[in-house]
Amino acid sequence: MSEPKPSDQAKQMDVRDQIIVGFDEELGVLGLSDARKQIDIALGNLRRHSATVLRAFVSAGLKKESFVAFAVIRFDDPKVSLEYLNKVLKEDKKKTVAEKMLPGVVWFERNAPVTLDSFNDPYFRWQWALTKMEATSPWTIPDGPPAAPPALPDPPANPGKTLVAIIDSGLRLSDGTLHEDLGSVEPLVDCQPAGFFSDGIDTDGHGTMLAGTISTVYDNLKGLASAIPPDWHISLLPVKFFEGGGSPDVAGAAEAIMHAVDKGAKVINASWHVALGDGDKRILKDAIKYAKNATPPRLVVAAAGNDGSDNDIYPTYPANYGSELLFPGLRKTMLTVAATAPDDFKASFSNYGALGVDIAAPGTGIKTTGRYFPGLPGQTPQYPDYNGTSASAAFVSGAAALVFALNPRWTSKEVITHLKASADTIEGLKLVCIGGKRLNLRRAVYGPLRRITAPVANDTLQVGVDVDITWTNEYAQPDFNWVTIEFSKDLGNTWDPTPVKDRSANDGRFTWRPKLAHVGPNIVLKITPLMNDVDDPTLPKMKANFPVVSDVFRVVAPA
Repeated sequence: MSEPKPSDQAKQMDVRDQIIVGFDEELGVLGLSDARKQIDIALGNLRRHSATVLRAFVSAGLKKESFVAFAVIRFDDPKVSLEYLNKVLKEDKKKTVAEKMLPGVVWFERNAPVTLDSFNDPYFRWQWALTKMEATSPWTIPDGPPAAPPALPDPPANPGKTLVAIIDSGLRLSDGTLHEDLGSVEPLVDCQPAGFFSDGIDTDGHGTMLAGTISTVYDNLKGLASAIPPDWHISLLPVKFFEGGGSPDVAGAAEAIMHAVDKGAKVINASWHVALGDGDKRILKDAIKYAKNATPPRLVVAAAGNDGSDNDIYPTYPANYGSELLFPGLRKTMLTVAATAPDDFKASFSNYGALGVDIAAPGTGIKTTGRYFPGLPGQTPQYPDYNGTSASAAFVSGAAALVFALNPRWTSKEVITHLKASADTIEGLKLVCIGGKRLNLRRAVYGPLRRITAPVANDTLQVGVDVDITWTNEYAQPDFNWVTIEFSKDLGNTWDPTPVKDRSANDGRFTWRPKLAHVGPNIVLKITPLMNDVDDPTLPKMKANFPVVSDVFRVVAPA
């Protein structure tokens, strides 16, 4: 029997539209030649019912010790469903071999996509932090990658991108190029204010290390993996404010922050602090206020510091501008980050604060991108390790960018709430940061809804008969009191404009009575959290892009 090669179109189609045909292992006793004849008859009959055979596999094993045969098909006639095939198979069992429409066929099931278990980047094995935060493979979102966000209204900048500003030592290599493994980076002309470190060259290396922690190109068989997908419209805006070996200053840092705001950065990474003894500086505080007062307010992510001290007693800036006690007006725009070790305890050097540090993230032995001198003999892309709350803040900046990309209308306060709610609670960190929270990238990206537990695969629901739709929440997100429930008759390719329920309490259960409009063999449900209304938490405001989709089931009309 010839084995058709899958066409390019077949490779690109949704595999959930494909059906796997399983053949009886007892066909093996006939010998391969006669077994293939039976399989050819069955596939020929399926073709006459509008099936396209995408591929087939027949084997008796290297030593003829076993027989396995299956085919993958697609039906161009929407009336021919999995339910129909199983009905034909049931009728076939009553017939002789000569009469059977599907000789040798014993089962059908729907094909399913497979997610790779991990990235293929060679240094991924040393990126323990991604494993700890459960970011070990590309994200799979039910509705596909998020669309490009609209331009920000104030200023009217940055159409189609979620920008992450890195306020640091720059990013360019000595010849003006970029490390080959970095993700999207904005043009140099947009990164620097006029006349302000205009070359953008990183002569220190710190900015390049932060960039590699936030966004590298994953699954390219080189360098590092990253939590930032290349098609999520996330880009880096490195703003240089000091030279390597020079003296960074508060005025330069403040100017860089305000430039990032003007360029439309939604997330601003500040992995540094004012020198000990100098404390609170008005110019820096004004820059943070500038970010807060923008439309929409921007999120500033600050490293807690590497002195091993308590920020609640010995304030560190800009980290402490997020303190509810000291600067309540800036709380909604600041996120302060401590560092953790692989054992989920505080890194020995990390500052802490049970009242003033918001969250922790990995910060020891972080493999990242390093600066090098292209064009010189022996100079190749570098991947050093580094330690510090700088790295921890970079991880949180990347997480914030992912949440903003999924939900471009969210405010900085809503992103802060979500990152803290989705974080893992670690008992040993409860004196280190508020609530003992350590960043979890998977939970931040996928949201609190874990899965739909009913209906389950192949359930048959009847019009007019009540059934419970049930789901579970992996964690409590205080902004998500409500959900919306939608249905699709074509495996989720399109969703009916009239939802099953436009607003239901997020309590894990809704009683549904299917109608005639819901009848079909390939029904799936989608449940999506609704963000609370700011002024009235008892009312929903908008969808949060964290849906879960049910297994495929059917709805039938009364007999």
